[in-house]
Amino acid sequence: IELPEVIVIGYRYTQPLNWWSLYWLFNMNNFWFNQYTQDAFLDPANGGDGGGSGVILPIEDLFPETAEIQQFENDYRKEMSAEEIEIFDSMSRGEQLKYLWNAKNALDRSQLLYPGTLHNGKGDAYRHAYFSALNSKSLGVALAKRLGDAHENKPNQPILERTMDLRNNQIGRDLFVWLQQNGLDGHFFREALAIKLGQMMDNGELWHLKPLGPNGEIIPGMTILVPVNQ
Repeated sequence: IELPEVIVIGYRYTQPLNWWSLYWLFNMNNFWFNQYTQDAFLDPANGGDGGGSGVILPIEDLFPETAEIQQFENDYRKEMSAEEIEIFDSMSRGEQLKYLWNAKNALDRSQLLYPGTLHNGKGDAYRHAYFSALNSKSLGVALAKRLGDAHENKPNQPILERTMDLRNNQIGRDLFVWLQQNGLDGHFFREALAIKLGQMMDNGELWHLKPLGPNGEIIPGMTILVPVNQ
C-alpha cells in the first residue's frame, strides 16, 4: 500500500493505537487537521503547549467553528421554535457547535441516502433519528430530548408531522442507548449507528407519512403515519 508523504509534527497520541487510528491519522482531511492542531494543540490558551502536543480525537468528535457552520447556524435558527432557541442560547458555545454540526451531518446524510424525501418522507424519518442519536452521544440523552421536543413545539406544526418527528426522535435516542449498552459508542459509533439505523429502516422500525403531495405536504383525509417500509 502506497501511503502519501506526510510531515509529522510533535504530538502525544494518548488513545489506543489500533488500525482505525492509523487509518484516520494518514487519511485525515487537511482542513480538519490544520483546524484542530492550530486551535487545540499549538495555542497554549486552548490547552496546548505551543509545541504541538496534545490529544488527537477521532474526526467525528471535532466540532470547529467555521464560516460554513456559522452560515448553517444563521439558516437553521430560522427553523427553530422559540422554545428551542431559548434552550440553544443557554448552552455553551461548544455545545451549540456540536448541535449544529450534528444537524448539518444528519441533513447531509439523509439527502444523500434518501433524496427528495426530506419533508415527511423516509429521508425525514432517517434525519430525525440520526440527528437525535448524534445529539444523545454529544450532549447527553436528557438535553437531546429537550431540544428535540422543543424543535417540534411550533404553533403551526401539523399534528401528524409532530407525531412522526417525535416518534423518530425517540427511536434515535433509544438506539444510542442500545449502542452504548453494547459497547458501540466509541470510535466506531457512527459506523455502528449507520449500519443499525439502515437495518431499522429496512425493517420498518421508523415512521413516515403517506401518501403525500408533490412537495411532501399532507393530503387532508388521506395522509396517515405508516412504517417506512410501507
